[in-house]
Amino acid sequence: MTKIIVVGGGAGGLELATKLGRTLGRKRRAEITLVDKNSSHLWKPLLHEVATGSMDEGVDALSYRAHAKNHGFDFQMGTLWDIDRDQKVITLAPMYDENNELLMPERELEYDILVMAIGSTSNDFNTPGVRDNCIFLDNPKQAHRFRREMNNEFMRLHAKHGDGSVDIAIVGAGATGVAKADEEGLETKEGERIHADIMVWAAGIKAPDFLKDIASLETNRINQLEVNNTLQTTRDENIFVIGDCAACTQEDGSKVPPRAQSAHQMASRCFSNIVAKLNGRELKPYVFKDHGSLVSLSRFSTVGSLMGNLTKGSMMIEGRIARMVYISLYRMHQIALHGYVKTGLMMLVGRINRVLRPSLKLH
Repeated sequence: MTKIIVVGGGAGGLELATKLGRTLGRKRRAEITLVDKNSSHLWKPLLHEVATGSMDEGVDALSYRAHAKNHGFDFQMGTLWDIDRDQKVITLAPMYDENNELLMPERELEYDILVMAIGSTSNDFNTPGVRDNCIFLDNPKQAHRFRREMNNEFMRLHAKHGDGSVDIAIVGAGATGVAKADEEGLETKEGERIHADIMVWAAGIKAPDFLKDIASLETNRINQLEVNNTLQTTRDENIFVIGDCAACTQEDGSKVPPRAQSAHQMASRCFSNIVAKLNGRELKPYVFKDHGSLVSLSRFSTVGSLMGNLTKGSMMIEGRIARMVYISLYRMHQIALHGYVKTGLMMLVGRINRVLRPSLKLH
């Protein structure tokens, strides 16, 4: 039986594993395994809402093990350590608990087809002090850290009878002007000081550093794996790459941007191409369809542009309409994972929780 391993349970990886499990795993046409270092999944564009307490991860996160059992694939918790392309084996690193006691030894998993979907991490551009003093929002653990530190700052402020303020600095939309970060705040290249009690770094992405030299696969300057138009790596046709860790060049020379919609589209094309490969059919090229960009400010506002590839310009939207479009992207992700009926029930539960639960999670 063909063994297919998907490494990374983000938006694209989990959607792909789910679809493969439903169509191939349940029918015993292939053995599907999802690998991720975490035990649960949360749609990455929602991390800022977890950080501010407007979303409870404990309610909205999805258990990989439960989802795998319900959709015809296996889940292995672990971190990718190495890939042996000759033997078609991946190695997972040993796992330890908080007391540094061994939980799981090093493991090897055999594959016939491997899909890399491990996403991205924040890129600090080697700016001094950023790693030690700034918070990144790459995963729920980091979002929890922001919320914890923000709550602590407000407690200190409350102890002073509200005398003062909590200063939060967010670096985003390019980091050209920030030359340094320290315990007191940020410093620009012109020498201007920006005081901050909490600093968040959201200035760009890169693929994880360990990918740069893994299995002698071709990578670019931000560690993304180079792929051809069928989403197969340039040096191994049995390894596919989707999502933020894929360096995919379109016919016009442009790079596919690291967005949730890109991962969703890549997962669909990768699924079709894997099925075609198993059946000896021709693989088709992936073509990115730009539906625009949206920035959510939680329930307060949303702004963005739509129909990026349908018009020469862009149609700007904001407010309630933009918020509805943004939420629809999340619903599409849920439908891909759960189907229409279960997603509808989840929407109903969400509305009920608005009445029953506090608007902010403060613990």
